[in-house]
Amino acid sequence: MAVPSLQRAVPGWLRRFVPRRRWRRYPPYLFYLFIASWLLVGFLFLTSAAVVVNTVESFTTWDGFVGDHLHWWILDNYQALVHDSGLRDSIKQTFEYTAITVTASVIGSLGLAVFLNQPHRGVRFFRSVFYLPTAISIVVAGMAFATLFNYPSGLINDVVLHLGGNVTDMLDTDTAFVAVILMSVWQLGMGMVIFMAGLQGISPELLEAACVDGSSKVQTFFRITAPLLSPVILFQVITGVISCFQAFVAPMALRGGNGVQSSTLFYMLYVFGSLAPGGDCGYGAAVLEIGFVFLLVLAFVIFRLSARFVYYESSVEGR
Repeated sequence: MAVPSLQRAVPGWLRRFVPRRRWRRYPPYLFYLFIASWLLVGFLFLTSAAVVVNTVESFTTWDGFVGDHLHWWILDNYQALVHDSGLRDSIKQTFEYTAITVTASVIGSLGLAVFLNQPHRGVRFFRSVFYLPTAISIVVAGMAFATLFNYPSGLINDVVLHLGGNVTDMLDTDTAFVAVILMSVWQLGMGMVIFMAGLQGISPELLEAACVDGSSKVQTFFRITAPLLSPVILFQVITGVISCFQAFVAPMALRGGNGVQSSTLFYMLYVFGSLAPGGDCGYGAAVLEIGFVFLLVLAFVIFRLSARFVYYESSVEGR
């Protein structure tokens, strides 16, 4: 059986070169053969094995060097977590960073997607412009923002100086926390593309019917568009929360690798300080294990509660 669409897509004199093949069902083992490399190397070796090793290491005391430096502490590392004020501060700052960044990223990328989904003149150009920061490395973005906040010759300090203000080292104060948030929110391109895909998947008939019924654009957005986009919003929130809890490169790149300011000492940076050779790697593994369990439980709770506020069209059709 020839492929009609492929036959019609080429000129007549080239059709005799188009292969005529019949569809056939491939054996199921080919699927597992194609995913074997990822399953064995990616999932079992690089992911599952790393989780197991980290769990075992969290019950020991080890300084990261080869030798007789490993001793079993059982639950002592987890008991010490309760009294670690530095860990509490890093978790608090991570929660603040996550709440602000995820909220701003979801609202900003959704707003850009709604605006650029309209038939404006030059909309393709602006889509490329807003997506471009996503293609830039986070290290390069950190260098660019470090130039803006640089002391004493940064662009922001120059503006403040010309306005009669005092020049300060913004990356050595609490302003560094704001700089990391701005650098993270600046890269809205990927979220914008995902929301645009969700918007273009909404049936135009639904929006036209709402317009005929006298619904305003605001009412149409909150009563039709937003509910239909709720699975996409859920995806953006979950991936954003996980990404923020893994924030490591952004605050380091902002200061060129010369340490971080106390307001940007996030959870993963605190873990890195403990896991560095010469530190207490067993305690760092315990801190990392707590974060892994927390994100696992948080994702489970969000998915369980999502049935109340996330609209799945397939689930409604299946009733």
